[in-house]
Amino acid sequence: MADPIVFFDMDGVLAKWDTESAVEDTFLPGYFLNREPDQVMINSLRTLLSQRYDVRVLSAVYPGLIYRAEKEEWLKKYVGNVQAIFLPCGDSKAHYVTLAAGQKAILIDDYTRNLVMWECEGAEYIGIKYLNGVNNTRGTWSGFRIAYQMDVPHVVKTIEAIANL
Repeated sequence: MADPIVFFDMDGVLAKWDTESAVEDTFLPGYFLNREPDQVMINSLRTLLSQRYDVRVLSAVYPGLIYRAEKEEWLKKYVGNVQAIFLPCGDSKAHYVTLAAGQKAILIDDYTRNLVMWECEGAEYIGIKYLNGVNNTRGTWSGFRIAYQMDVPHVVKTIEAIANL
C-alpha cells in the first residue's frame, strides 16, 4: 500500500483568514500576499515533510495570474519548497489529485464544503477540518478535526493517527 498524501489548504489554514476584510477585499492585489502565517500549521507541515511524508498544498485561486502568483510568493516566503496545486475556486479539490492504488489522501481544510466534496470521492479521501477560531459557526462538520489551540506535536500526532487508520 502506498504512503498517504497529506494536503494542506492555504486560506484559513496555512495563512490566517482576515476577519476584518469583506469578500470583495480578497480580489484586491496584495490581499493573499499579505496574509499572516499560521505558524503552528506551517510548522506542522514542515514536521511532516521532515518525517518523509508526502505533503502538498492544495489551494483554490481566482481567475487571473496575479492571484496564483501571490499565493506562490507567499508559500515561498513562509513555507519554502513544497509542491503546490492551484485550482479554480469552486472546483472539487479531489479532481486535481491522482492517487496510486490503495493510497489515502488527507485534506486539511477550514471550509466544510471542500471537505464534503473531498470525502464524496471515496473512502481513500479523508477530510480534517481545521478549526481556526473564525469558522465552524454552524457546526455542520462531523468528521476529524484539528483546532488552532493545539501545538505542533499534537497536530502532527493527530494527522499521523488519521493517516494510519
